[in-house]
Amino acid sequence: DFSGIRLALLEKVANGPVSLGIRPEFVKLSPSGRSGLAGRIERLEFLGSEVIAHCRLDASGDVVIAKLAPHEARELIAGMPVGILLSPEQAMVFGPEGRRLRTASAAPARQEPAHV
Repeated sequence: DFSGIRLALLEKVANGPVSLGIRPEFVKLSPSGRSGLAGRIERLEFLGSEVIAHCRLDASGDVVIAKLAPHEARELIAGMPVGILLSPEQAMVFGPEGRRLRTASAAPARQEPAHV
C-alpha cells in the first residue's frame, strides 16, 4: 500500500523492502493540487515534443518524474505545488534484489474521514 495504491503480490518475496515504480508517461499532474499526492515541481525540462517535470512528494521527499505533452505543461512553473496522480494499473513492484514481482490490483485503501 502506497498512498492509496494497493497491489497484492502474487508470489513470495524475500525479506526486505520492495520498491514501487511507475513510468513517467503514466504520471499525471494536477496543477490545482486538489487531487493526488501533494508535491511540488522542482524542475521542468522543455524538450520540444515533451516536457519532463521533476516533482518532490511532500510526505516522503521522494522524487517523481512525469513526462507531459507541451500543452499539459503550459501553466506549470518550478516551485509550484501540484497533485501527483499515480495509476495502480500502471504500477510495478520490485523486490529487494531488483526483480519485478507479479501483482494484481487490490481493493482501495479505506479512507478515514477527515476531521476539521
